Amino acid sequence: MPKKKLTFDTLMEITDGDQCRQCLRYLAGSSPEIAKKITKCLEKRVRHLDRKAVAADLYSDLRSLDVEELWAHSGRTRDGYVDVNEKAYEMFYEQVEPVLDEMNRLQELLLFEEAREYCMGIMQGIADFNKCGSEFSDWITDVPEDVIGETFDIWKKGDKSSPGEQAEVETLCQVLISQ
Repeated sequence: MPKKKLTFDTLMEITDGDQCRQCLRYLAGSSPEIAKKITKCLEKRVRHLDRKAVAADLYSDLRSLDVEELWAHSGRTRDGYVDVNEKAYEMFYEQVEPVLDEMNRLQELLLFEEAREYCMGIMQGIADFNKCGSEFSDWITDVPEDVIGETFDIWKKGDKSSPGEQAEVETLCQVLISQ
C-alpha cells in the first residue's frame, strides 16, 4: 500500500518543538537569506511578549486549581498526614514555577526587556487570582503576596535594566502586594 503524503499542516500538528528547531537549523544552514528570514520571524515572536497575556494565562492556570483535588491529596493518607495548607502551597507553586523558569530563561538569553514584561505579567496574574475569591485561594491566604514578592526578587537578581525600569517593576510589586 502506498504511503499517504503528509501535508504541511499535518506535519506542523505532529512535530514537536525539537523537531521544528532541527528543521529551522537545517534551513538556516542552507542559505544566509533564509537564515535572516527565520531570525526575523523568530525575533518577532520572542520580542512580542504581552504582560497582559502572561497574566491572563497564569490566572487561568491558577483558576484551574481544584479544591476537591486539594482535599483528596491532603489530610490523612496511607503514607501519613499531609497538611492541607502545605499541599495548597505546593499545588499553587506548581502552576507558578514554569513561568518563573521562563522569566529566568529570558534573562539568561539577555532579553531583559522581555523578562521585565514577563515578571510584571506573572505578578499581575497572581494578584488577579488572589482577588478572584476562589475556594482554593482560601487555603493559601498569604501565599500570593509572598510569591509576588519572590517573583520580584528573582527578577531583580538577574536583571540588568536601568534603575528607572527596575523602579517601575518594584512599584507594581508593592501596589499588588498591598491590595
